[in-house]
Amino acid sequence: MTMISIVDLSDRMKNGRKPLIDLGSRIRHIRLSGGLTLEDLSERAGLSAKYVSEVERGEKNPTYLVLIQIADAIGINTRDLVK
Repeated sequence: MTMISIVDLSDRMKNGRKPLIDLGSRIRHIRLSGGLTLEDLSERAGLSAKYVSEVERGEKNPTYLVLIQIADAIGINTRDLVK
């Protein structure tokens, strides 16, 4: 039986979150490029600022419907978020 160290497990978890981190970074970049604050985006999308912040940091895995709300709120097509 192979033992997995806590460091290995932590690295695997971080690597597994990479797509979420990339998505969140893309959302933040587009939001800031458009001159929107976190509060602006959350209000337009009908989401809490805390949730949007967690999505931007890659801590939450948003549903497709949430991605549609975010994309609509920042004025882009949903597919541009997930390229």
